[in-house]
Amino acid sequence: MRIDDDQDTVADVVKISEGRTKQGVTRRKQDRRLFDAMERSALPCERAFERIAKGYLVITGQVRVKVARLGVDVDLIAGKGDEESYQEHISGLKRDYLEWADRVMGAVDHPDRFIRHAAAIEIIGEGRSASYVDETRRKRKGWAINNLVEVLEEFCRLKRWG
Repeated sequence: MRIDDDQDTVADVVKISEGRTKQGVTRRKQDRRLFDAMERSALPCERAFERIAKGYLVITGQVRVKVARLGVDVDLIAGKGDEESYQEHISGLKRDYLEWADRVMGAVDHPDRFIRHAAAIEIIGEGRSASYVDETRRKRKGWAINNLVEVLEEFCRLKRWG
């Protein structure tokens, strides 16, 4: 693993053969911190992150551009065609996303109930950094990561995962 201090990125270096290497996946250091925070949770937050991101793409109409990303998850159900299974998958993504959003925004007893969803979507759907969200929401450093893990855990409880 190589860290590029100029760009704040971490790159995995893969050895191809003797003397030859290839740079693999490059992620921002901030992404690594986000995924480390999600891994510390007892619930499958990474799975929830992916499901919410896909639901967001469907809701915002970006799904036609990113169909290849979604196609991996479509399981064919016996007796149903590809198109019907795909439509059920898309409907499930929409339903899951909307149920989660309603639960997160409808938590009357939570002090940040009006910004929790928007802050999480800035990270999940828009690809913003946690520090950007902390700054724009005028919250202390680390609030965005904690909020993200909290709302992902809420999604996991909604889906009864773990």
